[in-house]
Amino acid sequence: QAIYELYQGEQDMIEDLTIVQKTYHDSMQKLQLMSHGELKQIFGPLESLLPVHKELLERLQNERQPDGTTQKVGLHLLDWIPLLQCYIPFCSNQVFGRALFEEKRKDSAVEDFLQRCLDSPFSRKLDLWSLLDGARSKFMKYPLLLKSIQKYTDIKDVDYKYLQQAIKLIESIVSTADKSTGEAKCRLYKARISYIYDEQRHPFIEDSTSLVCNGVLRNNKGSKLHIFLFDKILLVTRLTNQNGQQCYQVYRQPIPVNELQVEDLKEVEVKMGSFRRSFSQNVTTRNVFKVSFKDPLSGQSHTLIANDEHDKRQWLQCIEKVLTEYNDSNLSTLVNTSQSIIEEES
Repeated sequence: QAIYELYQGEQDMIEDLTIVQKTYHDSMQKLQLMSHGELKQIFGPLESLLPVHKELLERLQNERQPDGTTQKVGLHLLDWIPLLQCYIPFCSNQVFGRALFEEKRKDSAVEDFLQRCLDSPFSRKLDLWSLLDGARSKFMKYPLLLKSIQKYTDIKDVDYKYLQQAIKLIESIVSTADKSTGEAKCRLYKARISYIYDEQRHPFIEDSTSLVCNGVLRNNKGSKLHIFLFDKILLVTRLTNQNGQQCYQVYRQPIPVNELQVEDLKEVEVKMGSFRRSFSQNVTTRNVFKVSFKDPLSGQSHTLIANDEHDKRQWLQCIEKVLTEYNDSNLSTLVNTSQSIIEEES
């Protein structure tokens, strides 16, 4: 059943990518709705994906027995998985591709074309970006799919060993793609950050290379804030519009990771509302946490309210991860420095 799911998934992927290539990309190019550069930015290295999935489908078809079952796939997967490295640039490209796609949709001719495609039976009511992002999403799920196949493979079977190696390989490729995508998001959002005061332009913002987590949270006044957790600094921002482009205006002082502390407030009483309603009763609120400077005199703390328990847990885990990585990096630097001093003295 797990192998059949892999087989069916490859068929679906080929069908979806063919629609994206021929119906969307090639038609938009022929109709001159976008330039070659714009199409390249939105679709990325799309042409390199189809041959990869066709190859795996052919391998799986050749391994099928007369009764429709497939016994061995481990060696095929181990040999095929390195080809999935083409998804690394595809995934990172989607960050800037999505931004350009949303911008181009403002063109009435482009939007009309996309709507006509969406209304056609072949689209299955999935828009262009759902199809493109679907390819990325399916790629990210390969580790789980391979683990499912391994689960139903006898541990003494040689295929089990091949699957184990294949899982490690695909996890490494997915991790690299995830890291590359985080770096691309980091570049995109840094370019859209605006400042009220020059003092807010902390050097750690420019030095950050990865966006760990971002999203909308509310403060205790009920205001929506867009929070960015980079690998070196946390920014609290407000969504603004400058010259027709969405920007993120820094609110208060950025908090560098080396000065950041987080507190899970569990279930707390928070006085909700603006100053005008400051005499209203306290409200017991869940999914609350606080980020602040280790030294309270360095800047303002922020009491933040997540949408639900899962959202809050994700934020806390991401912040703890960044703090741990910073501390480990700091310790490693300290050890290396100490070793250098000892070697020089000896």
